[in-house]
Amino acid sequence: MYWKLILLGIITSLIIFDSISITSLDLKEKETISVEVKGEALQEGVYEMTNGDAIEDLLEKCGVKENGDISDLSLQKKLYDGQLIVIGEKKEESLISINSASKEQLMSLPGIGPSIADRIIDYRENISSFASLEDIMNVKGIGKATYERIREHITL
Repeated sequence: MYWKLILLGIITSLIIFDSISITSLDLKEKETISVEVKGEALQEGVYEMTNGDAIEDLLEKCGVKENGDISDLSLQKKLYDGQLIVIGEKKEESLISINSASKEQLMSLPGIGPSIADRIIDYRENISSFASLEDIMNVKGIGKATYERIREHITL
């Protein structure tokens, strides 16, 4: 009877050990992963990457077109198997003419509300059109700080 208990213990140990080793093999991470890239990549497709690589590593392999916008991508983010990375397209920002823009267009500028938009329109209609971008600082309520915020968004 004693030998039956020992044999049962050995068989149980083997079963437990075998299931543990199978489980540990399943949990082992892959060394390589496959990641797909689409959009404004120079070469779209599926790339074989090393586990632990980041998005910037993928971008080095596939390249980015001149009009590709990677500003929304976290370059240090780690890639995972089966991931899809889409590279967007840069959107061209149209400049707003301070000599002809509507009130609504002027209000789309950073820091320009309805009253300042009205003052800009009043200035150009009653005093003078703007000869340079800096002339907008002649409008009451637009100082150097506001000018610095909007200068990249305006044109004559």
